[in-house]
Amino acid sequence: MSIYKHKNGRYYYNFMMDGKRYHGACKTTDPKTARKIELEAMDAACRGNSEYFKKKKVVSLEQAMNIFMEYSKANKLSYNTDLSRKSVIIQYFGIKRNIETITPSDIEKFKEFLTSYEIEETLKLKNPAYGKNGNKQKYIYKKVKIQKERTNATKNRYVATLRKMFNLCIDNGLIANNPCKGVKKLR
Repeated sequence: MSIYKHKNGRYYYNFMMDGKRYHGACKTTDPKTARKIELEAMDAACRGNSEYFKKKKVVSLEQAMNIFMEYSKANKLSYNTDLSRKSVIIQYFGIKRNIETITPSDIEKFKEFLTSYEIEETLKLKNPAYGKNGNKQKYIYKKVKIQKERTNATKNRYVATLRKMFNLCIDNGLIANNPCKGVKKLR
């Protein structure tokens, strides 16, 4: 067994097989778990599985949305609508979020988040002081915050945007599965 504990408290494996050195982090502080990870690495080395030793890229939501927006600009008439959906999606999930950590339950919570939203509208009201004391303003404008609700069709469109974004990432080999696969559409 060739695991060792680094001064940071985590375990690492280090072994040679067929004249080639294999070294990597076990990402654990438990020696038993570290031994299991080392055995998995040895098994992968015996089988010639080089994919096991490649570092996985972390794909942020920003990168995934940029891929989707390039696709949208080239292939869809609703590019401007997709731009507004992008801002809402990034507002909810966060721009630096790793897309592999997004689960179907996160998407269900996102649908709940989409239910209500607040907008600021400008109302045009008649001025009660019009004509009195030389007041020449017939109307006054007042900004008001209004609570609105999105329809189920709109929520489905947001989920469809996410679904397409994940599928484009799968096509580009960035991720393995689509978390939107288990999310049902609203009626």
